[in-house]
Amino acid sequence: MSDRSFIFDYQDQKAKMFRFGNCLYDLQTEKALFRIENDWAICLETGGRAFWIHDRYMYQYLGGSRLSVQPVMYHDEQGPVRPIYERPVSRLSNAKTKVNPIVQVRIAIGIALRKMAGAFRCWLVRKTCSAVSILMTVIKRSARRLKMMPP
Repeated sequence: MSDRSFIFDYQDQKAKMFRFGNCLYDLQTEKALFRIENDWAICLETGGRAFWIHDRYMYQYLGGSRLSVQPVMYHDEQGPVRPIYERPVSRLSNAKTKVNPIVQVRIAIGIALRKMAGAFRCWLVRKTCSAVSILMTVIKRSARRLKMMPP
């Protein structure tokens, strides 16, 4: 039992799975559900990525390059851990500073604004290209008309 580390649901803080070796098992049936490769929990049934594991937290994989913003589960040998904003910022820095939830919201807003700016840039380029093509068509038509008209 000491080799197992338990996987807790982030919301209700109840144990859902346990990790033994390179696999994640269901707590009730003790059936292997996921295998762990390169910080990814890969589903044994489908072969697809299910969770990204980072610093004891598990983030749900939504497909493509998208992960859930909040951790879905976390794992610990002793039991539930403190909320994420009370944990150290990263495992590289051993600073015991708290990450303020307001700062997390500001970071999320900044990311959303950058994505919106990128989408706006793409839209603007498309509209500019279509406007230039319309302008070129008008110029060509008027040049044809000028050639047809007698001097």
